[in-house]
Formats: sequence, structure tokens, C-alpha cells
Amino acid sequence: MSFGLSNAPSTFMRVMNQILRPFIGRYVVVYFDDILIYSADPEQHLAHLREILSVLRREKLYAVLKKCVFMRSEVIFLGYVVAADGLRVDSSKVEAVRQWPRPTSITEVKSFHGLALFYRRFIPHFSSIMAPLTNCMNEGKFEWIEGVGIGAVLSQNSKPIAFFSEKLMGVKVRYSTYDVEFYAHKSGVTNRVADALSRRHSILSRMTVEVPGFSSFAELLEVDPYFSVTLAQVWAGERTKYVLQDGFFSRGNQLCIPNCSLRAYIIQQLHGEGHVGRDKTLQLVQSSYFWPTIHKEVEKYVQRCKVCQVSKGTTTNAGLYMPLLIPSQPWVDISMDFVLGLPCTQRGNDSIYVVVDRFSKMAHFIPCKKTTNAVRVAQLYFRELYRLHGLSGSIVSDRDTRFLSYFWRSLWKMVNI
Repeated sequence: MSFGLSNAPSTFMRVMNQILRPFIGRYVVVYFDDILIYSADPEQHLAHLREILSVLRREKLYAVLKKCVFMRSEVIFLGYVVAADGLRVDSSKVEAVRQWPRPTSITEVKSFHGLALFYRRFIPHFSSIMAPLTNCMNEGKFEWIEGVGIGAVLSQNSKPIAFFSEKLMGVKVRYSTYDVEFYAHKSGVTNRVADALSRRHSILSRMTVEVPGFSSFAELLEVDPYFSVTLAQVWAGERTKYVLQDGFFSRGNQLCIPNCSLRAYIIQQLHGEGHVGRDKTLQLVQSSYFWPTIHKEVEKYVQRCKVCQVSKGTTTNAGLYMPLLIPSQPWVDISMDFVLGLPCTQRGNDSIYVVVDRFSKMAHFIPCKKTTNAVRVAQLYFRELYRLHGLSGSIVSDRDTRFLSYFWRSLWKMVNI
């Protein structure tokens, strides 16, 4: 491929993706001419290497041996050190940042900012630290100031897991220290990690007070047919969506309840607050608790609730269905609907406009788009149906917005009615 062509990079990238498509996402990552092959063990890695090299040979693509490394526990790929324990910063890039000369122009500031921005995920309070450089690029002047941002670090076992930072803009720069700290605070709804911990602790504390002998229910998790399997996975150190706290399981904000009488007690207490319906009761129970048969047990309890059966009537505002008249001849009575969510064709169609004669069951399948409006639907009906079968006596459809008044006005205009 010739160098210098504007579409050369995208063309080469497309070729590499097509050639290695069967392997991408399984054990290959490719970016232009950089190919990363990862495996669980050496034997599997040799098999993966053999497959990839065979494909490259078949497609007549050649690798420079001195630029290749094989059978390594860690490699440098796209500026990162990729190892079994995750991503790390390339030490040579860090050294380049440390030895970078002091910028003397806006161009040099932008150059340094671009290099530092690449590793922002590893830098705590990045926005605050880089605020002077950002102002320099935006305003054309360089000035070091303090109190330009807020930051936070999430740690576990004294090790940082993630960093967050935000540059203060506009009037926020003039906030006092107290106001800045108040601005950085997040409520429990947005701070999901803290919210989950506090909710689980609150549920356990409340249940301990309300249910005599509640702590003994934790022992039933080990013999529960469903939770015993999950409990074993947690003990084995496997990553699951369950958390073990004070001997009890939690699934996010939901406390897991083993198979015992406590389930019926929870449903009874929450349903008895207002004797609401099945769906509302289920919502109340699921907001704090979880077990695999929760839907079935809530529905069963509500159906058998004596208060609900006595107090609530069976009246409904829904009438009986009106049966459709039996058609007597073809194309007098028709039905219309859309089939959506289909793969897009070369002409941009991704839906089908279906018209069925209720007498003969003959159907027309007309390609269209999901965005087709009422006027276009009327045009399709006039072109594909009216010219063949004339105007039908009745048309049955759902209440799709394309079948409402504007469709009829457009159709009547076309047939001069």
C-alpha cells in the first residue's frame, strides 16, 4: 500500500480486522500493524501463535522479527505495560515526562499536555494538576494558581483502585474551602458504593431488632439449595455479584433470604402496609430483599390475602372485545402492521410494512424504514395496494401513530376524497 494516501490507514485497519476477525475478542487484539496475542497457558499460547502466523502467511503479510516478542508474561502494547495483573504505565514514558523541558510557548504546552493526558487514568487529581496548563492553552497566558479543582481516590486494602478529579470552572473557582468540600460531596443515590454499604447495614440492623433470632437465619444459607452454591463461590474467591457481610449474603442493595419462614414474614409485613397489588408488593420486597422464587411467592401471597379478597371488588373499566365482521370478498377488509428491528439493507430499509387481506390471507410485504412517517405510509399504500386492489372498505390496525388521522388525511387526498 502506497504511503501518503489519505485513506491508507483506514484501509489497512479494515484489512487487518477482516483477516483476523475470527480471532479478535477471543485471544487477539489488533491495532493497525500491532497484534497482541494473549493466552491462559504456554501450550494454548503456542496453538494461538500457530493459527495467527498461518493466517498472516496465507494473506502474504510479513512481520519484522526484531520487532516481535514471544512467550512473555508482560509486553508493552499501545503505550501500556500489559501483564497478568493488569495495566501499568510504561516507565520510559514516565521518564520522558519527568525530563520534559519547561515549556516556553503555547505549542510546547499543548505538546506536553497531550503526552500527560494519555496517562490521566493513573494520575490522581489530574484535572486539578493540569488546570494551569489548560488555562494557558485557552487564554494564551500561563499562571500558577491554587484551589482550581477537586479530586477523590477510591482505595481498598490501602491500594488505590480508581481516581476522580474535576476542574473548577467559573464562579466555583471563588468558592471557599468549605463550599468546595461541600460541592465535592455526593449523596447516597449518586455515590452507589457508599449507598450500598449503608443500605445493607441498615437492613441488617432493622431485621435484627424486628425478627427474634434473626442471626440464626444466616446458618441456613449453607444448606439452601440456591445460595449454598453461591456461598461456595464467594469462599473460593470467585468474582460474583454477591457480598458476604456479617454472615449474610447481599446482592447489591438486596439482602438474600434463605428458604425459610422469614420470606413469608417479609411479604406479610410489606404487603400489610397498605394491601397494595401484586406488582407494588413485589417492588417493595425487591427493593431490599432477594431470593430466586420471589415473584411466585409474592403473587401467591397476594392472591390468598383475605383482606384483599374481601375489600377489593372485581370491577374493571375494560369492556368486552368487539369481534371483527367476517369478510365476504377479497381485499375489502384488510389488516396493517409493521415488522421492525430487521437488519438494514443496502437501500437503508430496516422494517417491513405488512398488509394482509382478511378474506384470502394474501399478504403484501413492503420494505420501509423505521422512521417512515404517516405521509410516506400513505404513499406506500397508494402505490402498492390501491393500484392493485382499489380502496378497501375497512382497515384494521393498532394505534401506531402512523395509522392515526394524518395517514387518513394523506390517503384521502391521494384518492381525491
